Amino acid sequence: MTTVHFLKHTQRNRVGLRLPPKGLYPLFFDRRLLGENGIVFEVFADESDRLFDCDVLCVLSRHFRRTTVPGVAEKALDSRLEQRLQAMKDRVPRLIWMDEQSSPTKTQFQVLPIVDKYAKNQLLKDRTGYYKSYYYNTIFADFYKNSASLPDEEFIQDRALSEFSEHSHKLCISWNIGVSAHLVLNTPADFLSHLIRGYSHHSYGSTDSNQKHFDLFCRWEQDYGVDAINFQRRKLRNRIDFRNLDATGFERVSRLRYLNEMRNSKMIVSPFGWGELCYRDFEAMVNGALLVKPDMSHIETWPDLYKPHETYVPFNWDLADVNEVIREMLHNKHKREEITTNAQEHYKSIWQREGQEQFVTRCLNIIHEEPVGM
Repeated sequence: MTTVHFLKHTQRNRVGLRLPPKGLYPLFFDRRLLGENGIVFEVFADESDRLFDCDVLCVLSRHFRRTTVPGVAEKALDSRLEQRLQAMKDRVPRLIWMDEQSSPTKTQFQVLPIVDKYAKNQLLKDRTGYYKSYYYNTIFADFYKNSASLPDEEFIQDRALSEFSEHSHKLCISWNIGVSAHLVLNTPADFLSHLIRGYSHHSYGSTDSNQKHFDLFCRWEQDYGVDAINFQRRKLRNRIDFRNLDATGFERVSRLRYLNEMRNSKMIVSPFGWGELCYRDFEAMVNGALLVKPDMSHIETWPDLYKPHETYVPFNWDLADVNEVIREMLHNKHKREEITTNAQEHYKSIWQREGQEQFVTRCLNIIHEEPVGM
């Protein structure tokens, strides 16, 4: 058996009970299948001595959020991170860095010389893109900064892969927020229920649009504090032609109303936020609405639920075609429901045997030095 330990600080709920990290939910869901394939795991919130009693240590990048000091110079922060990782590497046979950041171009390549694998939730399909620099370390922010001539804002530039090119073979895909159990893992009771009953028992919304009141769901945050990040969302709000559309409002509402409106919407527009992937994308699939989203063809991720005109309908980053896309999908009921149903079935399959085997194979390939299969 291979013993794998994961290091990531966990959060406490309102009654003070510590919950497993949502991003690691599929490990718990597929624990039995992982065991059948020789993997046992444990999640740690702190760097105790027992953490290092393993064959493989996986360090999740957000564990280090607690040590990030605003205003610390890039080199000083890098040095502290590198020193701590090197100390960990000296105590375990194999060290894996799991980059949880929100965009494929937000990176921490400075750890590459230390770790054995760099597993990221999403990567650029064209890996040569990592030899470039992007405004705010975000490829779409860079696009809007240049196309709209937005003013410069201060940020710390991530280091390019060109500095560490001899380690580029360590890059691999982990898994994205689509398997984070965002919709269900809110209490210990939720967690136990879904481990016992399975995610496939989750209540999925109907894809029959005759049962839906809203044409368009468009509640999204408008202000991230960075013009180039905000730009797409704010522009969409002004670009979409809401005449003859029965749409939701934009203002913040309760979580219950938010989900009820999703379930009663034919289409959900999901712009980029801090990153390209949003919980809203998967909420659309679970709730039986068509996902309408800026083009995602530059990203490689798993689970890959971004298949244009099969699981979602894309529009261009310049937003020039967004009204055409919305009108076409609104008036083509058959196509809209076909894509919506297909997306929901793809999402369901993640939690069924085929999807479980894909996840376990992915874990095995991350953990072991050589690729393996099932």
